Amino acid sequence: MHLLIGTRGNQESVDLFIKELSSKYMNLPFYDKKTGKSVNVVNAVHVRPFQLWEIIFPKEQKDLILTTIFTDKNTGVANPKFKRIYKWICKFLPFQKMPEDWDDSRHFPIQKANIEIIGIGMKDDRMMDFKATDAQMKSIGLDPKKEWEYEGL
Repeated sequence: MHLLIGTRGNQESVDLFIKELSSKYMNLPFYDKKTGKSVNVVNAVHVRPFQLWEIIFPKEQKDLILTTIFTDKNTGVANPKFKRIYKWICKFLPFQKMPEDWDDSRHFPIQKANIEIIGIGMKDDRMMDFKATDAQMKSIGLDPKKEWEYEGL
């Protein structure tokens, strides 16, 4: 059987949950086609990631992030089986469509081998008022006499 779940939480906790689940073994019956009798073989639980990730970054770094994640500006689903599923997911999330073009002159080197990466959508953050003590503002290089706002990452 297959069970599809979603996870959300601290990355280390999610990783530990998946690692522990993957380390569980159980009997997998093999059936004799003629007699119908079974022989149990020990088999590990198979855990295959089918994950949604929310990547949060400053708006000014959009092109850098998109180029780092998507090779050749390909943000689509490579496997046709999953196109239907991702279209369904997109209907329920408050995101705009993925951009089709961006400045691809910069990227972070990052390992992406053996991973299918599918762009689902993007959304802008709202601006938030920054409230802090004078000492806190000075410690991060802001003038405490001015009013500040920031992109609510």
